[in-house]
Amino acid sequence: MWESFSLLFYLKKPKKYVEGPRYVYMRITVNGLIHEISCKRMWDPKRWNPWKHRASGHQEDAKALNDYLEILTVKVFNARVELYNANQDITAAAIKKIIATCVSRKDKDCLGRMHIVGE
Repeated sequence: MWESFSLLFYLKKPKKYVEGPRYVYMRITVNGLIHEISCKRMWDPKRWNPWKHRASGHQEDAKALNDYLEILTVKVFNARVELYNANQDITAAAIKKIIATCVSRKDKDCLGRMHIVGE
């Protein structure tokens, strides 16, 4: 069974955007079909590395965001393995459905603190 798989994070530019922080999105591509999921986090584009798809810098907030993105990456790959072991089709929609509960409006960040969008 051949499949192409890609995962990346990017800052989505909203309509009528002037400047300031943008929402971080996760893009899952399987066999050319794309699904995007909001990570429910905002980040300043000036502090974003578009080549690494991660926050740049050594500040605590950048490290916390990068750790959170790593956790999401692991959850995506675990969902992919789970689908494979269950002999189900590995699609971006199926992976999104499995991890949708992981990315909620109110979620603990990797340091154990509660994080709400906008804080």
